[in-house]
Amino acid sequence: MDEVPTGRVGGGRSDGRTYTTLTPQVQASTVSILIVDDHAPNLVALEAILESLGHRIVRASSGEDAFRCMLAEDFAVILMDVRMPGIDGFTTASIIRTRDRNRHIPIIFLTASSSDAELLRGYQYGAVDFMVKPFEPLILRSKVAVLVELFQQREQIREQAARLHAAELATQAHESDLRWRQLVDAMPVPVWCMKPDGELFYANERWLELTGISAGNTPFLKAIHEADVPSLTEAWRAAQATGSAFGAEFRIMRAWDGAAVWHLGRVVPYYDAQRTLIGWIATAIDVDAQKRTQREQVEAVRARDEFLSIAGHELRTPLTSLQLTVQGLLRQANRDLEQPASKLVAKLALAEQLVRRQGRLIEDLLDVSRITEGRLALEVEEFDLGELITEIVARCLDQASHAGCPITFDSAQVVRGSWDRARVEQVIVNLLANAMKYGHGCPIEIHLDATETHARVEVVDHGIGIAPADQAHLFERFFRASTGAHFGGFGLGLWISRQIVTALEGTLRVSSVLNEGATFTVALPLVATK
Repeated sequence: MDEVPTGRVGGGRSDGRTYTTLTPQVQASTVSILIVDDHAPNLVALEAILESLGHRIVRASSGEDAFRCMLAEDFAVILMDVRMPGIDGFTTASIIRTRDRNRHIPIIFLTASSSDAELLRGYQYGAVDFMVKPFEPLILRSKVAVLVELFQQREQIREQAARLHAAELATQAHESDLRWRQLVDAMPVPVWCMKPDGELFYANERWLELTGISAGNTPFLKAIHEADVPSLTEAWRAAQATGSAFGAEFRIMRAWDGAAVWHLGRVVPYYDAQRTLIGWIATAIDVDAQKRTQREQVEAVRARDEFLSIAGHELRTPLTSLQLTVQGLLRQANRDLEQPASKLVAKLALAEQLVRRQGRLIEDLLDVSRITEGRLALEVEEFDLGELITEIVARCLDQASHAGCPITFDSAQVVRGSWDRARVEQVIVNLLANAMKYGHGCPIEIHLDATETHARVEVVDHGIGIAPADQAHLFERFFRASTGAHFGGFGLGLWISRQIVTALEGTLRVSSVLNEGATFTVALPLVATK
């Protein structure tokens, strides 16, 4: 758009006035200007005046011709002759104003002569200006330039509003899609979506993790185990033909190990408002996992019942013996016959032993609760481990003699460290009790040595040993490798011992050959940090 400079206007005018053309501020694309006049020379003159604006000029020689032009395109401004044969300019303007699309197009009326009544009528029909011929070309061009600039600004605002609205809709759609995907990805079961022909176009993270197959040109049946394809294909094709849901059990190949895992699949059609099938939504539930969960629940109930049975037996046996011992003491005390003091001491010692055993069983049960709830407290102090083992062996001599298990303790050095004395004693006692139980009639050896960082205690028996299959479960809660009647206990001693050693940042391991005995090795850091 060319700028018309300010200056004195020539061409025979003698009023001496100066006119200024406003330079448009918006350099937008070319727009269209409609000029309407029944006199062809006037159209040529108008086109010559407006040509320098650089816009498209469209001619119309009548009102009817102007209507046809406006049906084809939009105009930034209309220059309309008032007096035309047939439909005059005023009538043409009134008809233009009846259309919502054209209601706001500015109209400049052009006439050779005018009266106040005619001028008023023109403004009533929506004119923005009224110019009398002959008019100053520079003034007309300036007015048209301003109206074109306003039109361009309105169009820019309209386009920006449309872009903002489209962007807002796109953002809403994206956020909605993102929320949907996040929701689907959070589902614990595999979910995938298919087009009507079965092509995957979306799969959640669980599906990708399970199969390694992503959306794309991947048919639905590709991830299914080959042995299941024939029957599944038949059901799938039938569902596609009828647009109905179907369910089937099939095996999906796991991406990480290639294992075929049974799943219960459910495929549901998805329709739009016109009941047109636009895709399928499918889910798969791990049937194997459900079966495993059911088996674990059954096993947990069985283990609970077995534990209650064992606990009842273990707690009742020492109580019965204790009761009989106490009753014997009472009968002896009530008799007038004097009994040797040694026999009374022996019976009292037995009663004390039974009470100690009962207390140990109860403490084991309490330790299970403490360890499970993370309440196993440690009181660390420095002491001589060899001295502690010597005390333990001395207390266990009678029990070991009764079991036919002589105990030898070998220590080539003094081993001092910082541990929980009571808990370390509990571990050693448990290992000795285990050795006497399963090494009945065989000697037991204890070895103690140390490195720069750790103390090591070995408890060796020469009993029945532990089968390789049982060694993997030996330190599990309630596990007992042998379940014969002469092997009592809750199956908690080794589990509690390992929990204590682990809490002291040490290790407890076993090595064994069936029928050749077992060696339990405890390694403890010389300085505990807990």
